[in-house]
Amino acid sequence: MSVSIVMAAYNAAAYIRDAIDSVMQQSLTDWELLVVDDRSTDDTRDIVRAYADPRIRLIAREHNGGPARARHDGTVVAQYPYVSYLDSDDRLRPTALEVLSRALDGHPEAVLAYADFVRIDAKGEQFGFYRYNRRRNRPDGDALEDFLRNNHMPNGGCAVIRRDVVLQSNC
Repeated sequence: MSVSIVMAAYNAAAYIRDAIDSVMQQSLTDWELLVVDDRSTDDTRDIVRAYADPRIRLIAREHNGGPARARHDGTVVAQYPYVSYLDSDDRLRPTALEVLSRALDGHPEAVLAYADFVRIDAKGEQFGFYRYNRRRNRPDGDALEDFLRNNHMPNGGCAVIRRDVVLQSNC
């Protein structure tokens, strides 16, 4: 299944290349990357424009609205049925989109597939492993509102969600 990756970016020049490169290295090749630049004052926009891949689109906001507004704007223009929210200073493992979208494909009743993630420092060195909801039970059943309202998932790039459900939610 095709995935739209929405990347909110604000003054992300230091890390955004690594984030974009991790998308380009995905085993699932049917994706689009929507970089929503939230009025950066550094070279973020120029870095994104330097990529010649037609699957990468820059959305340059006129006013800074914060990451939630940027993610919303990207979700509205996304073309694919699945969405992932990758921060501009994060990276995806090469099979992330394939594994998560396959999990949703296999469970039509599910609206969200998520995974754990590895923490890395500014040099890309691993320094920790984060298990989603370590202090709480992993949600099952209707977990969408919890995901959208309470930010229990500290890294949106480790999830793929059905776009239509996000657009229909009141969150």
